[in-house]
Amino acid sequence: MLIGVLGSDSGPVVEVLRNWIDSGLKINHRTVRLMELDPLIDNPDSETVAAYLERCDLLLFSSDSIDDWIRIRPIVENMPIITVSGSEGFSRLGGFIELLPNPVKTKQIMIVNMDAMQRTGVNLSSKMLTLNSIVLLRDQDTPR
Repeated sequence: MLIGVLGSDSGPVVEVLRNWIDSGLKINHRTVRLMELDPLIDNPDSETVAAYLERCDLLLFSSDSIDDWIRIRPIVENMPIITVSGSEGFSRLGGFIELLPNPVKTKQIMIVNMDAMQRTGVNLSSKMLTLNSIVLLRDQDTPR
């Protein structure tokens, strides 16, 4: 499983992922790897960017990389790649999962954009709903 990372402040989430990967994290018996995508995104050749992005199973956008999402969304919006960010409004901009801070800190709040997921054929696993999270479902994308 390949996770593409965009943005300089992906900090704690990426560090946790790196620690899990270093300790042998596997998902569905697949080894998990991280790929830093920032240098690739600046490439003006969209075919080259698309070739790298389509190898990813998940794209993780830091809160400072929302402009990268806006730029590459047309490339990936029909690919079955899970997109995740903590940027406010990410799900309204067509991203799959928006992570929100929760003042209670006992649960993670996720906004899930069901329309975007269904358009690419990605299904939300019922396992996701059993996480220690509050899940809000968004029925519509922002019109283009």
